[in-house]
Amino acid sequence: MKFDELVERFFKQYHTSLGIDLYLRASFKSKIETSTNMQSGKPAKDANGELVYMDIVSDPMPFDLPPKEARAYGEGTPLDKHFRDSMERYEVEYSFEKDEEIIAIKRAMESEKYLVHDAIVTIESKQSKYWNPNKSIVFPDQILCSIAEWLGDRANEGLESTMSGEVLANLNNELKPIRNAIYERLISAIKGEDITRENLETTNTVNSEQPSDEPFDNKFDNNLEEELYDHFKVLVPKHLSKEDLTRYIWGAFHHQKKCNSFTFKNFKNNKLSIQKAWVDYYGNAPNSYGNKKLFIPLLSDYFKEFDTEEMLAELANGNTNFK
Repeated sequence: MKFDELVERFFKQYHTSLGIDLYLRASFKSKIETSTNMQSGKPAKDANGELVYMDIVSDPMPFDLPPKEARAYGEGTPLDKHFRDSMERYEVEYSFEKDEEIIAIKRAMESEKYLVHDAIVTIESKQSKYWNPNKSIVFPDQILCSIAEWLGDRANEGLESTMSGEVLANLNNELKPIRNAIYERLISAIKGEDITRENLETTNTVNSEQPSDEPFDNKFDNNLEEELYDHFKVLVPKHLSKEDLTRYIWGAFHHQKKCNSFTFKNFKNNKLSIQKAWVDYYGNAPNSYGNKKLFIPLLSDYFKEFDTEEMLAELANGNTNFK
């Protein structure tokens, strides 16, 4: 493919939320339900002694069809029909590899003898066409319907709910920085800068280390930083350094930005014992919304040795330690 075509393909992939996060989950901050301290079983409090309210989180969206509704579309209709339809409509590729695409764009630019300035002009033109940085993320209709369904079902069941606008604002705030980081990675490659994983960890991805002036805010389940460290410290020092564990906790629970850049020491022959830390974390979670599809990515979205798609496929086949 030519440079112009590859760039257009790249921006189509990230035009909607689908290309940014295939396992999108909606959420809102509860005004009623407090998080539970894992150790004491009592309501959790922050460093100032204030109650910590939990995030109410949905299953991945768009929701699967109920079997009866799927059969209405015809025999053999997959339950994830809405997901597949959205992927096809917006030309999102399930197997799209960001780094491979960026490398292909860079090579096409060089083979077609584009100047850096001209290449960036083309890139900015496609960016404006497919995702104007000043506008909100585009959410497919099926996801908007799933959000409305989720909030409506909660309200009908007498559970706390909120307005769709709040949920969409939360999602937009989560996804925009991820998409911006992807864009900056592309621009860095075009300029001839180093985009190897090691360099990326300190430049183009969200910094997982604790900012000196920013308090820890657990957006996953509201357990305190000390509680998280106490649980996962079983991995220190054999599999993780203290510094890497702290960075992981901030990346996965505070920033919640996927990076898949962490790695375990002494991984060979220790996969199950390492995974057990996350299995136990799932098993100890008192929150009713805590399900495997939420907890598996806590491990596989951040560590190179685990793959989210493979683990979710194993879950679908009943082959998982997340009982």
